[in-house]
Amino acid sequence: SSSESNHDYHSKAIAAVASTFKSPGGMLWLNNKYGKMAPAATLNLNVNTTELEQPIDSPFCKVMQEHEWVFSPNAPAEHELSNFNETLPDWVKAIPDLWLIIPLLVDKELVGFIVLSTPAQQSLLTWEDLDLLKTVGREVAVYVSRNEAAELLAQSKQFDTFNKLSAFVMHDLKNLIAQQALVVENAAKHKENPAFIDDMIRTIDNSVQRMSNLLKKLQQTQPSSGRPLALKSVLINSVKKCQDRMPRPSLRILDDSLKVVADEENLEMIVTHIIKNAQEATPSDGYVDVTLHADKGMAIIDVEDNGSGMDAEFVKTRLFRPFDTTKSGKGMGIGVYQTREFIRNLGGDVTVKSEPRVGTTFSIAIPVHKQNPEQGS
Repeated sequence: SSSESNHDYHSKAIAAVASTFKSPGGMLWLNNKYGKMAPAATLNLNVNTTELEQPIDSPFCKVMQEHEWVFSPNAPAEHELSNFNETLPDWVKAIPDLWLIIPLLVDKELVGFIVLSTPAQQSLLTWEDLDLLKTVGREVAVYVSRNEAAELLAQSKQFDTFNKLSAFVMHDLKNLIAQQALVVENAAKHKENPAFIDDMIRTIDNSVQRMSNLLKKLQQTQPSSGRPLALKSVLINSVKKCQDRMPRPSLRILDDSLKVVADEENLEMIVTHIIKNAQEATPSDGYVDVTLHADKGMAIIDVEDNGSGMDAEFVKTRLFRPFDTTKSGKGMGIGVYQTREFIRNLGGDVTVKSEPRVGTTFSIAIPVHKQNPEQGS
């Protein structure tokens, strides 16, 4: 039970059992999750384990599971310990000086077994010895299972991180693809228009830059660092990008001096995403209003609509949950979650007020950048 860093818990389990019974070494077999027991580690035992396997549904394993049986292959034929020796597999003969096979049970599940080699001073086992063997086997089974569960949990967290990253990347790529698709859709109609060609080049250049920035972030060659931004220009650009759909958003800037420290591209993308969500939820004859103002040292961006709205339960339990979306076939439900995570990393927060059939207001609060008097603007 003692904790040691960089220590193989498989070998440690064998050593704990072997030292208890003064055995010089042994072998640990575990369920490989494919219907078979296979060697996981050996200690002071010269055995080729590459082709050793034992089916879990074999009579040998069933005896250990159903009777918690300790096998003693060299026990005299008249001794009770030899009762089930006829179920012993052939590989037993290939292990030199094999003494005991101890089942590892967690409740009624056979998670593995330990093979021990013969100690220097061997004596006939008593029932007290067998009880101790079974008790130690159960303790070691829990120890091994706990460590395996910890490894699986660590792997699960790594996969969770990878899946979240993949979802964020796919969300960004989806927006870029939509931008490119719009260019392709209008190309045939406006290909003779020089103004359209110029606009198309600018759009493609913007997409290339955004994909390059995304690739740099994935490669971790360029940490995402913020700089002081004028929120006025960020909101103007975001609103411009949403003018191609109805209802067209309006913009009110009550304080045009507000600055925040953030990555301009990400902040612009997030505001644009919230505005487009509001447009999707609002009929074409409705309204989407974007307002910028200050309150208690925070820059506040309000995006208000009179669309379909959401009930309190949905806002509380599902709106900010990643990988949960109400847009059937239209995404992975990552946008709003990504928005809040980004804003919280800036020291701010995102709040939502909504009522079904009345409308929704998204409020983004970001700390105002306090400029050092010795610095220029």
